[in-house]
Amino acid sequence: MPSRRGSKGFAELKSNMRAGNKHRWGASWVALLTALLAALLVPVPGVGAIAGYGDVAYGRYFSNAVQWSVDRGIAGVDGDCFRTGQRMTRGETAVWMWRMAGRPEVSESQTPSPFVDVSDSEQRKAVAWMVANSVTTGTSPTTFSPDWFVTRAEVAAFLWRLEGQPAAAPHGFGDVSRGWQHGPVSWMAAEGITTGTSATTFSPEQIPNRGQVVSFLYRYKGSPAVTIDPDSPACAAAKDPSANMFAAVLSHRGAPESMCLSVVADDRPLLESQSWTPLVPASLIKIPTAVAALEVMSPDETFETSAAVSPGAWSSVDEGVLKGDLYLIGGGDPVLSTPHYAQRWPMPEPYTDVTKLADQVFAALRDHGVTRIEGRVLGDDSWFADSERDYTSHHLEGMAEPVWKPSFVTNNQSGPLSALLLNAGFSSYSSLWTGAGRARSVRATDPAVHAAAMFDDLLEAQGMVITQKPGKGVSPPPGARVALGTLESAPLSEILWRMLGRSDNSIAEILLKQIGRRTGGTDRASATASVEAIMRQKLGVLADGTVIADGSGLSFNNRLTCAALAELLRQAGPDSLIVSRLAQPWESGSLSGCGPSSPTTNLIRAKTGQLNDSKALAGTVVTQNGAVVTFAMIANREFIIGDGYCSGLMRALLNAAARYEHNPA
Repeated sequence: MPSRRGSKGFAELKSNMRAGNKHRWGASWVALLTALLAALLVPVPGVGAIAGYGDVAYGRYFSNAVQWSVDRGIAGVDGDCFRTGQRMTRGETAVWMWRMAGRPEVSESQTPSPFVDVSDSEQRKAVAWMVANSVTTGTSPTTFSPDWFVTRAEVAAFLWRLEGQPAAAPHGFGDVSRGWQHGPVSWMAAEGITTGTSATTFSPEQIPNRGQVVSFLYRYKGSPAVTIDPDSPACAAAKDPSANMFAAVLSHRGAPESMCLSVVADDRPLLESQSWTPLVPASLIKIPTAVAALEVMSPDETFETSAAVSPGAWSSVDEGVLKGDLYLIGGGDPVLSTPHYAQRWPMPEPYTDVTKLADQVFAALRDHGVTRIEGRVLGDDSWFADSERDYTSHHLEGMAEPVWKPSFVTNNQSGPLSALLLNAGFSSYSSLWTGAGRARSVRATDPAVHAAAMFDDLLEAQGMVITQKPGKGVSPPPGARVALGTLESAPLSEILWRMLGRSDNSIAEILLKQIGRRTGGTDRASATASVEAIMRQKLGVLADGTVIADGSGLSFNNRLTCAALAELLRQAGPDSLIVSRLAQPWESGSLSGCGPSSPTTNLIRAKTGQLNDSKALAGTVVTQNGAVVTFAMIANREFIIGDGYCSGLMRALLNAAARYEHNPA
């Protein structure tokens, strides 16, 4: 069996990093951090450095593998681009493996291939060799399907069979479920040929790209030493200086192995790397949420909050006393607030002022002679039929991670959710911007009760006497109640700014439930299924691999591809309600503290995304001469949040966007 010390070292490094993440203040973490910082200080050459290929740079996970494969005549393409992000077919994988084995000749007369769909002469030799060595059984008794994209599990199976199907300790990947996959994946993990796409996932059905497959082969052969010639021409895709700047993002030292990048200039692809690989998009999931919301609702649509009493209580008012309950009825307004809460933000933002509804109700009561309510103010949040306050107990089939980590709720990132949500559910909060308040913000256990209590206080502040404590209840139906006031929210088109520009999680989750109400159900599962259906309708095959687990992007279960995100933004266009609501670098929203390193005349709008293990950015660029560039990047790596919010990788992409110059040729 070949030595695989190099690949085991790679696995051990990643294992040590995981241990460091768990105990990052320990001595081992400090030592690892010191080593990593030292490595980051070493200058990294730019694009055009490996084996004559201008799109393969030093320091990437596939760099040595590409050099090795070219040295041995295994992998290559016509021209001077290796195209590491291009997806691999079964036929191409067979040829690479056959070349790796030394191009052995197999007599078809002695060992005929049963496959009738392999016509390419080199692929026929490769597939005949695979059959002779029991590496493949095809996709049917008579077909090999050479033009189908290969999967990660299939590559694992090919190599495992070539090695003689050795036994290995069980793997730890929770997403490997099919029986034939376990042996190959266990062996790959044990030998250090793969470390998976995360600590708990192998992504067996994911389509690997050229960089990943050549890395598998290189590690299979023991990661032999290579000599790299630094003199390389720029490849054809990088000869356009603008494309070269975007390509530099791929070779940035902060770019992880699990990263996709898609750049489209007007309607032509400018750069694609792992564009079809589904990754964890963090808050970029808000883009499909916004697209779906505008698909099922009008941009002018508003959300209503109202107050009412029963006809019997209204008609029996005596000596200024209303004997009955007053209902505060939620309609799923995601920006219902008091002025004090809304004014925490430094710039004016759309919100629905609940005090205006209190004024209406007090005036209606006064005009009817009511000065005293011998009843309660009851919050009614039955507009959303479900009572899902958060998603910490939800699991997607086959996923070990819950839809939401409990810390998302305890750290006030979102939840509790309700159709009657006042001040985003906060019962107490500190000032976000002035620094005046140091107290920890606290969300109410039941938002409807909290809203009723605050409305009770607003009425009493004007002189109304209310004898009983506020609570929760379901109001009489619209035809069987007396309306005392109605309050309409800002239109959806304005609310989208807060959701997309400032990346508001609670707004996104309430809008998801509004989407569900219009398409079949307000529970998370039915609402997200509706968003996925809209994505398939708008994107076709580009929606492959999409998983919508929530509306905000907090869930680690979400999956999107860069190709899908770029196409959604391209379809929308720079003047759309989607793109125009995105943040602007150095100016607004979640990019107010981040942007390119030098001034630009290009108009950039983008959506950010960040979780512990995900950093993402997608948006558009409009140049002075009217060219439109759409870009999407998703980078997944353990504890990538440690790179900082405005990380070097983010700045590299924003710099490329800022410097892009339209070249009509």
